[in-house]
Amino acid sequence: MAGGGEVAGIGAGGTAEGWYGAAGAELKWDFGKGDDGKYHFGGKVGAALGVGGAVGGEFTVDPGKVTDAFSDAAHAIGDTAGSVKHTVGGWFD
Repeated sequence: MAGGGEVAGIGAGGTAEGWYGAAGAELKWDFGKGDDGKYHFGGKVGAALGVGGAVGGEFTVDPGKVTDAFSDAAHAIGDTAGSVKHTVGGWFD
């Protein structure tokens, strides 16, 4: 089972899986910049002794999308402030 999503260049996802069979264990941790230009932080841990499972998670940061989102937000705030100034200024003319 897996799921995840992304908003404004920040993503998160997770996995869960069941194991059945021989005994085993897994531990994995990753951090770095991928070929896609995103920074990835995540890991996975699991264990089984006949029956078991693993869970994992990952966070991603896309610097380009984060920058665009902040820029869009700043422009929206500036446009709103300008509109309010124009409206309020009209009250005193």
